[in-house]
Amino acid sequence: MPLSTKKDTDNKGLEPWKISETLFPSYDKPFDKLKFFLNYAILAPSGHNTQPWAFRISTDDNTIHLYADRTRALSVVDPDDRELIISCGSALFNLQLAISYFGYRFETSMLPLRPKGEDTVDNSHDLLATVRIIDIHKKPEKTKDEEIKRVFNSITLRRTNRFRFDEGKEISQEVLSNLQSIAHKYDSVWLHIEKNKEEKERIAKLITEGDIIQMSNKKLRRELASWVHANRNHLRDGMPGYAFGFGDILSLVGPFVIRTFDFGKGQAAKDKELATGSPILIVIGTNSDNTHSWINTGLAMSNILLYLKSENIWSSYLNQPIEVPHLRKRLATLIRGHSDKNPQLLLRIGYSDIEVLPTPRRSIEQTMLGEE
Repeated sequence: MPLSTKKDTDNKGLEPWKISETLFPSYDKPFDKLKFFLNYAILAPSGHNTQPWAFRISTDDNTIHLYADRTRALSVVDPDDRELIISCGSALFNLQLAISYFGYRFETSMLPLRPKGEDTVDNSHDLLATVRIIDIHKKPEKTKDEEIKRVFNSITLRRTNRFRFDEGKEISQEVLSNLQSIAHKYDSVWLHIEKNKEEKERIAKLITEGDIIQMSNKKLRRELASWVHANRNHLRDGMPGYAFGFGDILSLVGPFVIRTFDFGKGQAAKDKELATGSPILIVIGTNSDNTHSWINTGLAMSNILLYLKSENIWSSYLNQPIEVPHLRKRLATLIRGHSDKNPQLLLRIGYSDIEVLPTPRRSIEQTMLGEE
């Protein structure tokens, strides 16, 4: 059994995953209710588990402000902050879902991304969206919508599973149709589902090329290594070795190995096996390629991942071809009807008996910019 299935470590960073809806402050001040919703927003996925989001609560108008935290940017692998914004969009979906689950109504305003350095908070935080809760003073009344319940209950169960999936266990057409319906809810977003063996092999070829290109880049390896940590640590971000199946000893030397050696060919072989051995590959893309489409990608991604988890289906990312510009274009040409469009995320999905531990999360207090 993979080492990632070991019992929880003593890392306090895993505590946020144990949040319980029974702790909702029903009779407390609006600030406490607004803050409670953030317990679910911070469980969203992000590249290298950087958690590049920040929040400000305004009790004057019962609003939560979502910011992109550029201090957590990945300047090498994500120079345009595209994946950073997608991650913030994912946190936004979790936030909206939590508000809906507890029976409150809200209004969301998307804001244009300011140029770097032009911001009302400081030079490293850009306001992306505001969510105003309309009826925060009322007593919570949990939703009766069964779909919202199922997806909400998946927030604390969702993981990135980097291990092999059961290639022989097919995903039903009903689930695949539901994925398309979810994607179409978001402006500009489209979804490509690939289960054809030959087409998966073509996509896998791009993944292997991406691995080799990326791992030959010393700056990229140093950046990656800085976010990979030993299993037994007290850091509340980044990726512990157990997420990759590393035991305690191997996890100690993992960052050194990543930083020092070009292991592109080995990673390429592994990822090719994972891609071709998964029953389904999916590409989430958009018609446009700007801040709003990236936020919408994050909204769709989180909705899709949580729906999949509610169906006991795992997922993990294989974004290498999208992170290398010329490979991104080639990936688009492989997708019928989308050759002039913009792939944003590449994932594999499938069933697995392997349970994996969550990765650490910062506390709510560490993500808050203060109260207005």
